[in-house]
Amino acid sequence: MSSLQVKENNFKWVSSQAVQDHPNPYAVLSIDMNKAVESWRQSIIAHEWLSKDGAFKDINALSAPLKVQWEESLARAESGYEIERPILGLGVLDNIEIGTNRSILSVADHLGMDSIEVVVPEGMVKLFKEFTV
Repeated sequence: MSSLQVKENNFKWVSSQAVQDHPNPYAVLSIDMNKAVESWRQSIIAHEWLSKDGAFKDINALSAPLKVQWEESLARAESGYEIERPILGLGVLDNIEIGTNRSILSVADHLGMDSIEVVVPEGMVKLFKEFTV
């Protein structure tokens, strides 16, 4: 899995060591933020990050632990650090589920990004076709 430099931002996307070491292969995809969030709204845990209207919550509306995650993710993005790609899968309703790094989506939205890089199990790549850019 290669790291790709994001031209409009100062950071570099990377895959977590857990994904790199996993016995089953993962694929890197670039997904449309709006489509991904629209699907993620169906998740039973999306309410932690999304308001009732489906938009990302303001940082002040987040719980204390999520606020810390958000601030750390923003600082990493603004400082040019490596950002671990979120790991995605599909839920029981065929909606997107975000397994790791949920704060990255909120920060990406805050930064006005239209797409982000994620990793998905290689066997799910075709299922994510509608979300890719």
